[in-house]
Amino acid sequence: LINSQNAHQNNLLAQQTDQHQSSINAQKEHQQREVLAKNRQEWINDVRKIIAQVISDSQNAVLNMHKENEIRKITHLKIFNAQTEDNIAPAPFPDTVQVLHKIDFQITYLDLLLSKDNPLDRAIYDNLKDLNTTLNSIYQLYCNHGVHISTSDLNDLIKTKLKTYHNTTSQLISKTKDLLKAEWIKVKELQ
Repeated sequence: LINSQNAHQNNLLAQQTDQHQSSINAQKEHQQREVLAKNRQEWINDVRKIIAQVISDSQNAVLNMHKENEIRKITHLKIFNAQTEDNIAPAPFPDTVQVLHKIDFQITYLDLLLSKDNPLDRAIYDNLKDLNTTLNSIYQLYCNHGVHISTSDLNDLIKTKLKTYHNTTSQLISKTKDLLKAEWIKVKELQ
């Protein structure tokens, strides 16, 4: 009888130990999933914020190029007509250059955030590189032709580049939305 009671108590103790260990394991798994979900949500927010910033900065760069080019034309004309004391032309597009450097940094940062193995991530990165290439080609047109031709002739040169810029921006937004949605679904599955 005593052996039977001891065996029964040992069985109960073993069951309680198993239940306790299962409970601990479930809590650990739940905590790990919460941390993963939180980290993934932070990643989503970071990608969203940086993509929005790249698009906003690129729009500012295009506007700055036009504005700074008009200022350069006026200064160039004054120098040409010897109406300034120093006869030194202003640096070409200082605000634009600063924004273009910021965009380069943001694209590099996003490249480090995005997966090299995920086709959607790579498509987004390719759009970012295309956007940067287009911005730089617009910048080169302004630098090379800006003060030498009329604004309307310059606009004709830039028109196709601007169309490419807008198409690339639209594709970038669309692909980013797809990526963010897919990642959001993963976060919901973790919770």
